[in-house]
Amino acid sequence: MFRPDPHDPFKDPAWRFRRASLLARHGGRATARGDDPRTRACARFLRGRGRRGGGRRCDPALAEAVALFESADPAWRRWEAEARLLAGQDDGAVAAACGLTAEGVQWYHALFFEVRPRLDAQVYITTVVLGPRLHRGLRADDAELLLKLFAYQRGPLVVGPLLRLLSGPPPAAPQRLDRLGDGALEELGGLLRLRLLVLSLTCPLEASTPGEAARLGAVFSAVRADRERAAAARDSGREALLPTAADSLKAVAASAGQPPAPQPEAA
Repeated sequence: MFRPDPHDPFKDPAWRFRRASLLARHGGRATARGDDPRTRACARFLRGRGRRGGGRRCDPALAEAVALFESADPAWRRWEAEARLLAGQDDGAVAAACGLTAEGVQWYHALFFEVRPRLDAQVYITTVVLGPRLHRGLRADDAELLLKLFAYQRGPLVVGPLLRLLSGPPPAAPQRLDRLGDGALEELGGLLRLRLLVLSLTCPLEASTPGEAARLGAVFSAVRADRERAAAARDSGREALLPTAADSLKAVAASAGQPPAPQPEAA
């Protein structure tokens, strides 16, 4: 029966749940010497929830964590919780963002996604936690993997905007950029920059036509140029935000092979 090796450098982040599931399914016996308290509690919960009244004495936070793991599609809340754990947020911050309790986040991390002890181990995160798909070429529909990768590399501030980008329609081009408030203009620019970064990771490495190759080159060029424009915009205020957002709109449209939305001259 599966028993995790404490020295395994490639330990599954869900090793406690795997062990508890086997104990519950095959009638194995957890021991204080070989299984920690959370593993034993999870095994008792899994055994008891199929019995009448078996879950009444269960820790509500443990039940919350299991319910989150078993939640049906779409699984955005689970993906967000795991992304925020990869971004290094504490239990309270993850709970507030995902509508959970801090205790539920503690249980979820312990049972299903124990990454905090190894957040500095980049090879472990990219190979074991994010998995081989990361190294085989990302696609635009790899929403879960993109969310976790960006969270791990760029921190918690990217999670909310990237969730909106991946779970909803692409950013729409307004009729007049100059009529947007400063906050809306900056938010649009941030979403467009994220869109460019996603495109740069998900465009095929081998383009099949010269036109696709040109668009792929345009995406990478736009990402590089956009970083410089965004830095200048933060220092120069609204006067720089307008052309930055407009240029980002053009770059996103060009990368998709679409004509850019017309932007009338400011009145």
